[in-house]
Amino acid sequence: MKIVMKGNEKVVEGLKESLKTNQGPEHSTVFCCKEIGIRQLIWSEKLSSLQVPRAGTFDFVIGADCLFFRDYHKALVHTLDVLLSSNGQALLWAPKRGGTLEEFCALAQEKFEVQQEQVYDDEVWSKHLKALNSNQDQGGKGLALQYDESIHYPLKIVLKKKRKSITPPSWAMGHRGGSGCPCCKGRKMPMF
Repeated sequence: MKIVMKGNEKVVEGLKESLKTNQGPEHSTVFCCKEIGIRQLIWSEKLSSLQVPRAGTFDFVIGADCLFFRDYHKALVHTLDVLLSSNGQALLWAPKRGGTLEEFCALAQEKFEVQQEQVYDDEVWSKHLKALNSNQDQGGKGLALQYDESIHYPLKIVLKKKRKSITPPSWAMGHRGGSGCPCCKGRKMPMF
């Protein structure tokens, strides 16, 4: 099952209409799975795994152009942490836009390994370079001048959950049994 989630109600309705249009016998190869759910999801720092179907089981969460509101960065990081499986990845595309991308990445490092990729697709990169060159060729005039890398070119951000290390209790470190050991109840254990 795949679940498509979006916060904006109008976008959710549009996705539902698109899904209806692309389902049916003539579109049987469009989707890799038979069951696709679409629902609204509001990012929240208080989001619980009980509020999200299949929380903690998603291998991928994909998002674009969702980092420009600084006030929602913590909520997005927490929401991604709730959604993703232990080996899951979030793939996000966003422009630098006034430092918001860097701020989000710095915050996300608390829970995720963060990678930024500038060149992630040859065709997209080629068009990006063409737009940059066109800006220079126009000498400051024309439509090409409207291309601003910091707001128009999205970088790819890959977030991978950090592995959680489990520290055994102090009594289990160098375990040999004895009076302080709750599992051995005072018996001496052989050393290995």
